[in-house]
Amino acid sequence: MNSRSHSMHAIVAACAFAWSAATFAQSQPKDLQPLPDVPPPPRMSTTPLPDDPDEPSVTIRQAPEGKVEEFRSKDGHIYAIRVTPKVGKPYLLVDPDGKGTATKADEIGSGVRPAQWTILEF
Repeated sequence: MNSRSHSMHAIVAACAFAWSAATFAQSQPKDLQPLPDVPPPPRMSTTPLPDDPDEPSVTIRQAPEGKVEEFRSKDGHIYAIRVTPKVGKPYLLVDPDGKGTATKADEIGSGVRPAQWTILEF
């Protein structure tokens, strides 16, 4: 950049700064009031919050054979158990009638099984 171009940029920047400072000083009203607090955004997910007492709880245990997740209802009864072995495919045990007998989820029903895919796990 030559000196003439540099000085032209400096003049333009100084004019822009002076104009913005003058505009800012003139445009502020004297009786400004603070804005009210912004409310929290609405929940976008139906996923229960971790500390919500109305939602079922999950107990995760690590065993030498793999991971065991127990899903409990609000009253403390286990209604499903997901077993993730170290070797092999994970499976789900459910208590379909609430009598305390767990059955593999794929063995329940009249033989007609709807398609089930795991979309997302964390």
